[in-house]
Amino acid sequence: MPSPYTAGLLDQFFERGGVPTITTTRGCPFGCNFCTEGQDYFSKVAKRPRAEVEAELHYIGRRLAPLVQAGTARNELLITDSNFGMFPEDKHTCQVLAECQKLYGWPRVVNVTTGKSQRERVLEAVAQVPGTISLSGSVQSLDTDVLAAVQRKNISAAKMMEIALQSAQAGAQSYSEVILALPDDSKKKHFDTLRGLMDARFDRLNMFQLTLLPSSEMYAPAYRKRWGLGTKWRVIPRCFGRYTVLGEEVRAAELDEVCVELPTLSYEDYRECRVMECSSPPSTTAACSARSSPSSAPTRSPR
Repeated sequence: MPSPYTAGLLDQFFERGGVPTITTTRGCPFGCNFCTEGQDYFSKVAKRPRAEVEAELHYIGRRLAPLVQAGTARNELLITDSNFGMFPEDKHTCQVLAECQKLYGWPRVVNVTTGKSQRERVLEAVAQVPGTISLSGSVQSLDTDVLAAVQRKNISAAKMMEIALQSAQAGAQSYSEVILALPDDSKKKHFDTLRGLMDARFDRLNMFQLTLLPSSEMYAPAYRKRWGLGTKWRVIPRCFGRYTVLGEEVRAAELDEVCVELPTLSYEDYRECRVMECSSPPSTTAACSARSSPSSAPTRSPR
């Protein structure tokens, strides 16, 4: 399919302050069962031609340059790849980004999730644009039993400890991600994970709650029953508002289902973990993904 950017279809959104969003690689070779890309359908990785990505980035940069200089546009780019930097093509993408920075002063920040393996290749790619891309050391948990339950393999603890140092040498920030209430999780395991990541000196920790995503393996009734997942519903952070539709006011909110209880994690322990995440100093962690507790409404059956 032709690019909607180079076809001019998205020009109108630049002046509205939207953040340009592109994909260079689709699919994920990993099989984490809490993720929709853990399905076999996404296991085959498809890559866009280098020339298309290059043309798209230069097109966006040329049109954003005057808007960024005028202060009416955000100086950033979102890349939705699941494992950026893991593939040889990603180094070329970073070289093009460096060209765009030199020619247009854009992008100052690139939000993207870097790859879970091929660390040397990831570092080499990120080094092309120093200070632009944060290096991810996302673990979700450091407990081996929890990782086995969600079919995830992290890099070794020793390698994890190296990521923060390597990112600094590459001129990049580092961050890690943790998901609370994965199967077999507990308050002790969650706190131990946070301590381990803080000891590793990551610049930022991003904390998330386990969301039951339709089409993920974890969403199935059999999986919920096997692991004893207790869930509640909440409004997705910042996904609510009042809108005028055909002259009438409509109040709308989007909901998601999150796990708040396990056989090994009581609801009270879950709340203590949430308090820990949301009260940590900014220098240690990023803001948690929701300040409020999930709705106390009864758990709904899967949609």
